[in-house]
Amino acid sequence: MKLKITFVAFIILLLSIAKAKQCRITVLFKNVYSDFSHKTYISSNKPLFYLFDSITLKKGKDKIRFAVQDPIQADLYINNNPESIFQFYLCKGRYQLLVDMQSEQACIKGSKLNTDFKELMAVQDSLYKKYHILHAMLYPYTGMDRDSAHQLLQQYLPYCDSIADRHIKQFYAKHPASFLTLEHIYEQLSYTFENPGYDTLMYNKILLKKDFDRLDSKLRKYRLYQECLKLFRKEYPKLETPLEPLFPIEEK
Repeated sequence: MKLKITFVAFIILLLSIAKAKQCRITVLFKNVYSDFSHKTYISSNKPLFYLFDSITLKKGKDKIRFAVQDPIQADLYINNNPESIFQFYLCKGRYQLLVDMQSEQACIKGSKLNTDFKELMAVQDSLYKKYHILHAMLYPYTGMDRDSAHQLLQQYLPYCDSIADRHIKQFYAKHPASFLTLEHIYEQLSYTFENPGYDTLMYNKILLKKDFDRLDSKLRKYRLYQECLKLFRKEYPKLETPLEPLFPIEEK
């Protein structure tokens, strides 16, 4: 009887693991060279790490699975080149990740969330590429002179960010059904608790609550939605009153 219970528990565990791995990605590589291993990988701060190996590739194809609940933002490093980082989301579903090792470019096919993310970042990515922003930001790795990098960033970064921020805000307003909008609200809301002064500068709970109430009901399935509800019910920490000076201050 004990053996039977153990076997049933083992089967349930396997089924739960199989059910959790609902992110299935077919990775298609193009222009793969012989010295491929240990230079291309996926990483995230969740933590998560997956290293591609030429030995496991079958005709330039690899199939990977990840256990995800809410979508997870991840980075694909191509040829271990910091300028070729491709950002995307690991999310439930089946989709393709296409990687060109020669041009060090990648794209996603068959994922609505990643299509949204591409639209969200389109203006910033275009401007950063035009003005070589990423190259300057990564000057310790790209070989760019530090002073030249700082000068370039001071000249062009504020302009690029101001244009990109305008586009990003428009995206959030037009996409109440996107997980990206929910994630944005959660990040801004949680930061107001880390820095209460931030609440009065850019966002506050009232404005964020209006945006939150506009979200599509389909987003309620995500953990971040429930976390937002908790934060909206949470009170801000009371700011400490500054201590009285030890010595009297004479007014001039």
